[in-house]
Amino acid sequence: MGPSWYWPHMQPAIAELVEELGLAAFCQNSDGDVIFERMSREAAQRYRGVVQDQQSMRLVGGTSSLVRALARDLPAERIRLKARVTAMALLPKGVELTIGDAESLTVGHVIAALPPRLLEATTRFIHEGGSRERERKREGGGKAK
Repeated sequence: MGPSWYWPHMQPAIAELVEELGLAAFCQNSDGDVIFERMSREAAQRYRGVVQDQQSMRLVGGTSSLVRALARDLPAERIRLKARVTAMALLPKGVELTIGDAESLTVGHVIAALPPRLLEATTRFIHEGGSRERERKREGGGKAK
């Protein structure tokens, strides 16, 4: 299961946020058998009568409904669409973002909405005393020192 599901008992902060924002959610259907495929070259296996311990939930409208709800209270000038962050530099009092090739913006917090591997592959991470070592390691030039 991926980011479309959440478990209220295991992720109470998400459940509280969903409630606070007034978002509609529904229980993930768990009736019936489970069919599990371990590898593509093996036949799928059927498991009868499997019951989930913790009920998973989904948001009506998908996870984008959560993003839209969070964005609705932000000032319009603070929302940047299609702005690709190419680097993040950790500063003593915040994070400097490089947007595209040259534009920069300093912020207090960053929430990355990409899978970690994709974020690491598309964004340079810079911090004092460590940027060269990190870049060398990413480029396959040996161990970071």
